[in-house]
Amino acid sequence: MCPEGPWAVALVPLVLPGPREAVGRLLPDGWPPPGWAAVQCDVGQGAAFLVRSGPGAAVMVDVGPAGGGAAACLRDAGVETLDVLVLTHAHADHVGGLAEVLAAVEVRRALLGPGREPAAAVDAALDQLSAAGVPVDRPVAGAPTARGSAGEVGWEVAPGPTRPPSPPRPGTRRSTTCPSC
Repeated sequence: MCPEGPWAVALVPLVLPGPREAVGRLLPDGWPPPGWAAVQCDVGQGAAFLVRSGPGAAVMVDVGPAGGGAAACLRDAGVETLDVLVLTHAHADHVGGLAEVLAAVEVRRALLGPGREPAAAVDAALDQLSAAGVPVDRPVAGAPTARGSAGEVGWEVAPGPTRPPSPPRPGTRRSTTCPSC
């Protein structure tokens, strides 16, 4: 059964990444829809996702690549404060836009995934967060820092895979921009 009614169209920018301008033309009030709860930011090759945590505030998961538009997404969504900035891993398409985000909004706390590679990118992200005065945790599942809340949003670090990923199926290949994907 397909959802019906005007709210079904409003779900499009929440679950599908794509050009904000094109999606915005489909919505009567533009992008993002008024009262949004979650927004997938269009940052090109990469990831940046917002979950509203209060008035003018959000939790952001990843910031996309440098110049990808994460800061513009925050501005367009009316976000002035990130209660938590989650950086899942230090690949450029997930942390490259960090400087732009730090310049655009107040970031109260950051969570950086426990991976150590690529080392230069991990160090750069930690240095940028430190220079901005942002407290950083590197939580792992089961640790005391592995759960918390940010405004109206509760979060918890989920355990990772218990076995190595299976090899790619014949005729497929792993991502060239995200070797661990």
